[in-house]
Amino acid sequence: MKIIWSQTAAQDLQLIIHFLGDIPETAIKFCDRISARVNALLESPYLGKEGRVTGTFEVTIRRTLMINSLFVYTITDESINILGICKCDLYSLSDEDD
Repeated sequence: MKIIWSQTAAQDLQLIIHFLGDIPETAIKFCDRISARVNALLESPYLGKEGRVTGTFEVTIRRTLMINSLFVYTITDESINILGICKCDLYSLSDEDD
């Protein structure tokens, strides 16, 4: 199984890194946390909770960038497809783990 980043997800990540350009330590920390969570999907593809859109899954990244974010993905027989990264309000999420 392989990980495929959609163009939207890659752009989301680039925008976040650009936003954090003046705070390199935070940008590195964010990239490390996203990478670790995405790579964990190779061992446990169903690590995320069911997404708000049918057929998707979501993984929350808490307290990064002084905000909470999540990434959305789908699973096929051959790949894990990262669809996007967005800011989220944890109060609207339930049963989340870090």
